[in-house]
Amino acid sequence: MSVRMNELRAVLRQGTQAAHQRLDARMSTLPLDRRPSYSRFLHVQAAALVPLEIALEQAGVVYLLPDWTWRTRRAALLADIRQMDGEEAPMPGPQEQPVDWIESPAAMIGATYVLEGSRLGGAMLRKQVMAAEDPVIRLASRFLNHGNGENLWLSYNDTLKNARLDEAERAVMVDSAVRSFALFETAAPEAGS
Repeated sequence: MSVRMNELRAVLRQGTQAAHQRLDARMSTLPLDRRPSYSRFLHVQAAALVPLEIALEQAGVVYLLPDWTWRTRRAALLADIRQMDGEEAPMPGPQEQPVDWIESPAAMIGATYVLEGSRLGGAMLRKQVMAAEDPVIRLASRFLNHGNGENLWLSYNDTLKNARLDEAERAVMVDSAVRSFALFETAAPEAGS
């Protein structure tokens, strides 16, 4: 049985709810109006986003999302890290756990759901960053501002409107999304740290 987009989104939301809540709890420990915390936030994002974007590209995500080159945010993220940490700051290294599960359209849907959802969440975070007294923090906002006002979430949903996944493919999709959330969670600070 095939499942249409609205149903896929509901399946993803339900299947990732616990992972999403865990990540939100960890990320809430980083006040984004202070340099050390905001820099840490950017590094957490890079530790997961960079390898996810690369793995998606290697898997052929451009066939799923033809506007992928516009959606990718790693250049903006790395520019923000340089802005915060200085031109000589080391860039994030390779992820300890390889992103080796993105091998099908279903897995791509799961991973892109997490990345596009993080863009939505960035809208709330952007307000915090833009209210910071430190001008360096406000200048290092390319990542959070990327795609602002472009309705990329709506076009993402439109792109997936015709996606049809059977039960096994839905399981792959949810597993990919959960594993994508786990990349961010692993890099995020634990509560109280």
